[in-house]
Amino acid sequence: IDPIDPNVVYVGTEANGVFKTTDSGKSWSRLRIGFKCTIAQSFFPQIFDLAIDPSNPRILYAATVNGPGPSSPVAYPSASAGVYKSTDGGATWEQKNSGLASTYVTTVLVDATRSNRVYAVVGGLNATCPTQANTITNGGVYVSDDGAETWSPLTLPAGVETNIFIGANLRGSDQRTLSLSGQVHNTDAPTAYGFVRSSDGGVSWTVSNPTGEKVSEFDVFTPDPNIVYANVTSGRRVQRSGDGGATWRAIGPSIFFGIARIHPRNSQVLYYTSGGGGISKTIDGFE
Repeated sequence: IDPIDPNVVYVGTEANGVFKTTDSGKSWSRLRIGFKCTIAQSFFPQIFDLAIDPSNPRILYAATVNGPGPSSPVAYPSASAGVYKSTDGGATWEQKNSGLASTYVTTVLVDATRSNRVYAVVGGLNATCPTQANTITNGGVYVSDDGAETWSPLTLPAGVETNIFIGANLRGSDQRTLSLSGQVHNTDAPTAYGFVRSSDGGVSWTVSNPTGEKVSEFDVFTPDPNIVYANVTSGRRVQRSGDGGATWRAIGPSIFFGIARIHPRNSQVLYYTSGGGGISKTIDGFE
């Protein structure tokens, strides 16, 4: 959703580019100029995530996947994916993969205080390209300080680069708190790491999970990144942390692979999807 004009909404699709509405969904236009197809495929890469530059809503980034692997040669399925950028409100897109070791990009995050600083979250999976078949293509977190023109890898705790990341966000008034949740993709990697967090923009990281659990989906409170609500892979109750994940407390019902979102100004109000289906709301932090 456009941060300035809520009538403008972008939707990413699995194989057909981006759709945009400027009238709150009454009508839609398809925007896909610049998205690539591989030589052997007629469809566009899957769009996993979209991010809008808060300081200039005409600048957008798309995180896309089409099989893990490198961005070249063009015959590889992975060559059509990675990070795409638009500077004209989605009308045209340009691929921005310089420095990315793999194009399996699941999330893109824009620093709200420095719009040229962008993070790309890359999953580690078995490669689909011929030269790396049945071998892990490592993922990780990459950072750009020039609006996605070039990317540099951040150093993660050992082993984390072999996981896919199912949740990621950027929080804090200084936009320095990065949080991720990682998991095994089938049997591609040996360990699921769960909750991984940096409070210094990715310079250093900690791995912290509730005892005997691994974090799946999560959300971090926007004004205070120490407040985290998480779902765990076992589906047994919500977990809450008030210290950025150092310690956790089980609370509330089982939401079993549900997704919770915290109100932007009240950490006690959350909306979440429950195991039985539908959307639920708590106004007292799952008490």
